[in-house]
Amino acid sequence: MKPHDSSTGPASLLTTDQVAQLLGVPLRELTWWIWALNESKRYDRFEIARRRGGETREIDAPIKPIKDLQRRLAGLLASWYRPRVQVHGFVAGRSPGTNATPHRRQQWVLRLDLEDFFPSINFGRVPGLFMGFPFEYPPSVATLLAQLCCHQNRLPQGAPTSPIISNYICRGMDVDLARLARDERCHYTRYADDLCISTDRTVFPSALATAAGGVTEAGGVVTAIVESNGFKLNPLKSNLMRRTQRQRVTGLVVNEKVNVPRSYVRSLRSLLYIWSHHGETDASAALALTNPHPNWPPGKAEPEFRCVVRGRVDYVGSVKGWTDPVYLALAGALTKVDGDYRPKAPPPLPTGSVRLFTEGESDGLHMAAAQRYFHARGEFLGLDLVWEPLEKTGDKELLKQCEALSRSAQNACCVCLFDRDDPAIHKKALNMKEWKGWGNAVVAVGILAPPVLPSGTDVCIELLHPPEVLDRYDGDGRRVFRADEFDRRTGHHIATSGKYTVPHPAKTLIREDVNEVGSGDSVAISKMAFAQAVRDETPPFDGLSFEGFRPTFELIDEAVRAVAGEVRRGS
Repeated sequence: MKPHDSSTGPASLLTTDQVAQLLGVPLRELTWWIWALNESKRYDRFEIARRRGGETREIDAPIKPIKDLQRRLAGLLASWYRPRVQVHGFVAGRSPGTNATPHRRQQWVLRLDLEDFFPSINFGRVPGLFMGFPFEYPPSVATLLAQLCCHQNRLPQGAPTSPIISNYICRGMDVDLARLARDERCHYTRYADDLCISTDRTVFPSALATAAGGVTEAGGVVTAIVESNGFKLNPLKSNLMRRTQRQRVTGLVVNEKVNVPRSYVRSLRSLLYIWSHHGETDASAALALTNPHPNWPPGKAEPEFRCVVRGRVDYVGSVKGWTDPVYLALAGALTKVDGDYRPKAPPPLPTGSVRLFTEGESDGLHMAAAQRYFHARGEFLGLDLVWEPLEKTGDKELLKQCEALSRSAQNACCVCLFDRDDPAIHKKALNMKEWKGWGNAVVAVGILAPPVLPSGTDVCIELLHPPEVLDRYDGDGRRVFRADEFDRRTGHHIATSGKYTVPHPAKTLIREDVNEVGSGDSVAISKMAFAQAVRDETPPFDGLSFEGFRPTFELIDEAVRAVAGEVRRGS
């Protein structure tokens, strides 16, 4: 039999001999392991504790010869599988994080669980899978493959083939639930036996689920789809969460962005503190107390304590990002007690690229627009600023980011760009200089006022634009208002004799809370709306000159050149 090209779809298998050839064993040996050998000897059964305690979970682990055969088959099945966008479990390149992402910032999140997921897929369904599309194998081949994958008339938990086969079996259910969710203006995803549906609608569709007295009940249509596909919902794990609650999907919080729970970070931080102050033995004992139900096969050595902690720290980084200050702080603490640990680096950027961090999201949009302006003129071409928004905004958060980044080697220059409106932050971040190197190719840079402004003027990113740009009204009759346009005592707009007013004094240089006296209508364009209009060149903010940004770009270029030698080379 010729080697099969997996890119063309499932192998054409017409006989059981061809199955054996595909798996790399003689047919006689294959049939002995899965038919002749006594069934009680094909698998080792043991129990593991569930994460939240309660009843244990039965695991049937195949003996090594059978496991090797299943692994080969699982690899082939995975290469032939074409996952739908809604499926995230047991799929290469997808994860609990990708499963949670579609459900961010939704008004409602419904979480459902399929009861006894693998065991509910009985032997009879597996030959049917292999005789149907896309395999279309004859009964003899389908039965042989099903016998290899099943144990005691069901898919065993512990077999390498069970995950990928379950994904094939769930195709019809995924199609039906995705269509239902779309019709109800919702998002649907599945991660193994976890189903999730979310929506930004004010009222959650009753056809999908209802909640009363703290009890969530799946809608009749959802229940019918699940049961018609041979599964059953676990009512004890159904949960409808609204925006005001902590919404979790596959263990991750999704209220704002995909994030690890704070409790996870706190416990990890506490564990590292114990390790640092009391030693590894006490830290290992503390971990055992907080994790009393380790899911590990009997007779097999548990992973080393250090490996567990490394894995947990890296998990935080994989979710929050490798430049996130929380991950960097945890990685730094781990490095101090575990000399062999190496913090993960973010994906490498093209040569010459610079990571840019700003106080707010609008700042990054202005800088991107300014860079586009200069590059179009053939200027600063050696400077490629790649903006990375922070989870939290503000100068204090940016200072934390700067400090965290500087604790470990960076594979690209990192620029933390600060406004010049807070002397205290200016002193801490810049040491009252125009820029300051923090080490490990990390620099703090303060934006420079354009020449039209007096020297020493407090300045934020919006003030790098000329006054005539800030004074332009958008299509809704709004414009950017500067704080110095208002009387500090009364809050009245000076130039219009009080036609506009702000409610109270503020330290911000740009006021977004401006209202017309009498009508109370808001007349100020928000900083974010202004930045988006500048980036998208929306009239009247198209064709702008960014010459006011030139001193800041020159300063960034100077700082980056000075610390370029600190960049970590290689992987």
